[in-house]
Amino acid sequence: MSIQNTVSTWEEVLETARKNTSARRVKRPGQSPSTAPIPSSLHKLPPNTEPPVLLYRDTNSWCPFCERVWFALEEKEIPFATEFIDLSNKPKWYTDLVPTTLVPAAKIEGKLVYESKDILLALEERFPHPALLPENPEENTVARQLVEEAETNGFKEIAYKFLRETAVDADELALQAAFEAKLDEFEQALAKYPGPYFVSTFSLVDIVYSPHLDRLAANLPVYRGYHLKGNPRFPRINAWFDALNQRPAYHRVKSDNITNNLLLRRRWGVEPIGNPLPLDVADSEKIQYRAEAAERGSNAKK
Repeated sequence: MSIQNTVSTWEEVLETARKNTSARRVKRPGQSPSTAPIPSSLHKLPPNTEPPVLLYRDTNSWCPFCERVWFALEEKEIPFATEFIDLSNKPKWYTDLVPTTLVPAAKIEGKLVYESKDILLALEERFPHPALLPENPEENTVARQLVEEAETNGFKEIAYKFLRETAVDADELALQAAFEAKLDEFEQALAKYPGPYFVSTFSLVDIVYSPHLDRLAANLPVYRGYHLKGNPRFPRINAWFDALNQRPAYHRVKSDNITNNLLLRRRWGVEPIGNPLPLDVADSEKIQYRAEAAERGSNAKK
């Protein structure tokens, strides 16, 4: 059944979400986005106390690099506040504050840190419990190296090139082979330690990769006809997805498939080859809230 036959209007999605979704978000009338996440650990703060972390992130709540930081904050149960930055019209105070002018950035007890990897490591240093790096020194070194390599190993570039380019633009089989070679590397990495994660315990390595692999698992079937989840070539990656799915923090931060696919179409203008998407681009006034409605609607109980 197509999405259009499942949901008539985005207003219905939003209404269903409001009735059935737990209070993970707070309303922001007249603002974009119209809701903001409620951190799960605000109850730890004494009354009238500011959270120790201020996270600067994108207004559409799609940025995978921002999601990394959000995931770590939830896993470590750190109370935080959120400041949304409109990436299409960045305020001058933000571009003056952050040298890269990019998101995410964070103030950790008043100290500015930017770039998602550096924020993750700074959080680990300042809030060491629960640990998101292994205690074993040798394994700790491996995990830190994997976090570093996530920014330089070319996986994101190859994956999104395969997702965006068509056979008209490039050799489709070559793109797929290069992408699958990177996934084979993940299979080998996941085989090195017992358990489903990249090292012996859940760690920053899993947090660094989860937003990108989540988005690819959602986008590839719709835009390329390629399935990552359920693919017998990648049993360890699928076991890793299953393990993530058991973590409450993962469910608090992950975007649903509808949102990921809507935003990809909006950002890149790519057209789905299957599973038609409910996006009327002429209805521009409502577009900025649709992904948010879908995200909340996806958690409604059937």
